[in-house]
Amino acid sequence: MRADLGLSESGLEAVIRGAFELLELIAFFTAGEDKPAQSWHLRKGLTVWHAAGLIHSDIQRGFVRAEVVPWSELVDAGGYAGARDRGTLRTEGRDYVMADGDVITVKFTP
Repeated sequence: MRADLGLSESGLEAVIRGAFELLELIAFFTAGEDKPAQSWHLRKGLTVWHAAGLIHSDIQRGFVRAEVVPWSELVDAGGYAGARDRGTLRTEGRDYVMADGDVITVKFTP
C-alpha cells in the first residue's frame, strides 16, 4: 500500500526519524563477538568518551581508547575480523566525535 502511495517508509519510521532530528540525537551500538548488540542514543557532537559514560560511569573513568567501525562496514565485512582485514575498524581516542551508526568497543582500565 505504501508503494501505491509513493511512500518509502512507514509513519512510525518517519516520526522516529523526525524526533531524532529535532532532538539532535544519533544512535550508536555496542557489540562484541561474545556479546549481543545494543543500541544507545547520544546527542550529536558528543565524543566517544561521553558515549562510554552512557554505557557505565566506570568505563568512562577508565577510558583508554575505543575501537570504532560504522555498522554498515561491519555487516559488509562479515564481522570484526573482516573489518580489521579491510582496515575499516579503527582505534580512536577520547576526543573522537561519534557518528550516527558507529559500533564501538571501549577499552578501559578498571
